[in-house]
Amino acid sequence: MVQIVLSLSEAKEKELRKLAMEKYDGKKGALSKIVEEGIDLVKTQTNQKKADKDFWNMVNNAKNLKIGKFTREEANER
Repeated sequence: MVQIVLSLSEAKEKELRKLAMEKYDGKKGALSKIVEEGIDLVKTQTNQKKADKDFWNMVNNAKNLKIGKFTREEANER
């Protein structure tokens, strides 16, 4: 495990300690666990945003290629 020194506003530091206390009852390593969970959450949200963007790009490309737009008769021919 590595140590990192960072600066937080007093308000954020109090929030961080409160979250650690509420979730882990102030046990040893609680602050580290909360920070690690925060990193995982940001990573998940970032991946989800990329997936959403990729999906909508794919949808828009399909519209531009006129993929997915056909009549019932054309669908039955496929």
